[in-house]
Amino acid sequence: MKNHQGFTLIELVCVITILGILAAVAIPRFFDFRRDAIISTMHGLNGSLESAATMAHAKAVVLGLENQAEATITIDGQSVALVYGYPAGTAAGIPRLLTTPSEDWKQRASIYSGAWVYWQGVIEEDAGTAQCYIRYRQATAPGARPVIDFQDSGC
Repeated sequence: MKNHQGFTLIELVCVITILGILAAVAIPRFFDFRRDAIISTMHGLNGSLESAATMAHAKAVVLGLENQAEATITIDGQSVALVYGYPAGTAAGIPRLLTTPSEDWKQRASIYSGAWVYWQGVIEEDAGTAQCYIRYRQATAPGARPVIDFQDSGC
């Protein structure tokens, strides 16, 4: 009987091929985690914007301010500007209702009047350049809800 030691060349080639296929499948999934994490946090902020707008609107309805083009209410000690019963898309409106840490998010007024933009703090570019942002556009008429745009094509 012969005593076999080691692997044949064919066995080694098969193992290397299998490892190469596994690496080719696993590496792209690993690199995609950053994008998925950014989009997940943006979904969380999107929900916060929806909740904040709904909460402010409920208080505006109770106070009879839902049809006024401009009004101000106080929520949790913050004076919040309203437009047709929803938070305004200005620094005096929707940003005052969010409790997101400032280092996690960047924000600014949009190029559109009455709109406010948020984007993830890990993104160096401006929101419009990166195409990875959430834009809150204030209500434009009585009975109309604010529009929240979610752009993630550049994340």
